[in-house]
Amino acid sequence: MIRLRLPVRPIGSPVEVRPGVVEWPQLDVEFGGLRCRMRGADLAGMWALVLLFASTDFIQLISADADDTGTSGDAGEAVGEVRLVEAFRDACQILQPEVAAIVKNRPPDLWELLEELAQEALTVDTPALVRRRLGLLYLSGSFASDLDTFLPPGERDEIPVEDGRLIFAGTGENRWWG
Repeated sequence: MIRLRLPVRPIGSPVEVRPGVVEWPQLDVEFGGLRCRMRGADLAGMWALVLLFASTDFIQLISADADDTGTSGDAGEAVGEVRLVEAFRDACQILQPEVAAIVKNRPPDLWELLEELAQEALTVDTPALVRRRLGLLYLSGSFASDLDTFLPPGERDEIPVEDGRLIFAGTGENRWWG
């Protein structure tokens, strides 16, 4: 279950943060157990929903053990990690994006990265998206159809989804980091 409250309409007015990139005002939300800043952005005609969270909060969440919540995840998975992955998986299945990702480290220029990802998505450059080793990458069915031709089986941990593929940056304890 995704715990995310959204307003009926955007609050405030959009701001052009650079040519061709329009950002809506941010909201404070909780997503998969992480407190986030949520922003919407129009990137060259592609809508992006951006959830920003502190890297320390992310590391603490994916490292949270059973003692913190009284429940446990699968072997090698922290409870917080399971909550975050399930929230992301559920959001992808409900919103049905072409591409979605959890970027584990905020780059020096977030908007530049988002523009690059948007361009790779617009040109259906699945190999480029996969090579980035984003923390968790969702690819819709059309993007994932030839994934096995360049991503050897077992190279990445994967979460089952109905239509598409949900892959981590790596495997085991390094699944988020690659």
